[in-house]
Parts: sequence; structure tokens; C-alpha cells
Amino acid sequence: MSRKRKRLESFSENVRKRKSRQSTGEGTSIKLSNKEKVVVLGFPLCVIFGFLVLVCYGALKRGRQHAEAGIEKRIEKWRVEHNLTEEEVGRIREIETEFHADGISALLGTEPSDEEKSLHKETIDGLLKK
Repeated sequence: MSRKRKRLESFSENVRKRKSRQSTGEGTSIKLSNKEKVVVLGFPLCVIFGFLVLVCYGALKRGRQHAEAGIEKRIEKWRVEHNLTEEEVGRIREIETEFHADGISALLGTEPSDEEKSLHKETIDGLLKK
């Protein structure tokens, strides 16, 4: 056999071998260990969880600030209308803050019961009429 013919035959054999390896899928699948899977999946989940915690914290803080600002505005209005002393304003601020300014109830949409509302209104009215 000529050298040229031998080279062509060896080349064709190599091509057949390569094709058969590729068609069976050997060497193309990637196997991850459990530790690698935890790292690959865990890191993005931790980042997402951290982001959600920050968003919730910001929402709670904004809700509480908004409620406190409303309370201060209302108390200032009552101070002028009813000529309240600092002692009376302090007591009203405590009652209002206890009843309104938790921030969480505003986010969750929970409202106090009708009894709690009426009791709160009576308490504030009693302090304002003195």
C-alpha cells in the first residue's frame, strides 16, 4: 500500500472513532457534586433572600415614619385648637403612638376592632375636653 493510501485510511479511522465518541455523549455531560450544587444554587438564593429582607425592612420603616408623621400633624392641630399643655400633649402622643404607629398593621391591612376604635376615640376626646 502506498503511503498516501495509508494516511487516508488512518485519517478515516480517526474520524470514525471521533464521531462514535461524540454520538454516545461520553465526556459531554457535566456532573456536579452535592457541594457544588449547593454553592451554585445557594448563592443566588441567599442574594435574593437578602434583597427581600432589605425591601421589607425599608417598607416597615417607611410605614412607621408615615404613621408617626400623621400623628405629629394631628397632635399639633389639637395643641392649637385646644390649648394643650406639654403634659397633655405627651399623654396624647403616647396613646396615639400605641394605637396607630406600629407600621406593620398598615402593611398587612389589619384594623383594630370597632370596640378598640371607640375606646380610643373616647380616651382622646376625654383628654381634649379637659
